Amino acid sequence: LLEGGFFDPQRCTRLEEWERVSRVNDEIKLLEDRLENVTANLLTERCGEKNLKQRLLSIRVNLQRNLRAEAVKGRQLSELRDAKQRLSDSIYLATRLSREYDAEQKSLELEIAAIEAERSELPPSSRLTEADGVQLENLVEELAKKRQEVLGNSQKVAERRVAIGKLRARLALLIEGRLSPLEDQLRAAILATTEEKQDDLEKERRIRWLAGELTEIEQELVLA
Repeated sequence: LLEGGFFDPQRCTRLEEWERVSRVNDEIKLLEDRLENVTANLLTERCGEKNLKQRLLSIRVNLQRNLRAEAVKGRQLSELRDAKQRLSDSIYLATRLSREYDAEQKSLELEIAAIEAERSELPPSSRLTEADGVQLENLVEELAKKRQEVLGNSQKVAERRVAIGKLRARLALLIEGRLSPLEDQLRAAILATTEEKQDDLEKERRIRWLAGELTEIEQELVLA
């Protein structure tokens, strides 16, 4: 209002325009500040973008090399597991055969005891009939044969036990010296590759988000 209570519409319009311009300028200032911050962040990120791309290329090369190495380790691991299974099967068969020899040994010992008991029941040699003499001769021959079988079986049992001991030692060496370390290396390589890929994906997403923010602010400034 002017002096005397008069209303000046032109002055009122100018004041409204000034207030609107002032608000727009404030909004532009806020957008410019925001743009400056985002641009600074984006520049910081883009400074490392080239290095990141080179690193990604290097990682891809390393990843391919690691995958090839892991494939080789995988084949080695499969071969070692097959060898472990073969050793386990050999130990099982050798142990079963050893038990069979033990059982046969006990059976032969029982047969020898029976032959000796039968021989002891024959009359003294001075009173042997011709039939008794033939029976005694057969018993002596059979006893010698059985004792020879017992000796052979004892040797086989001892050999099998030595073989089982060697197989178990080889199996333990295979598991502790090669199989377990290779499994650990393979798990560690897979974990490291996964973590590295995840970290690089996060960096790529960060750059894309900042670029999107910059585009949005630039559009708002144009509209302002």
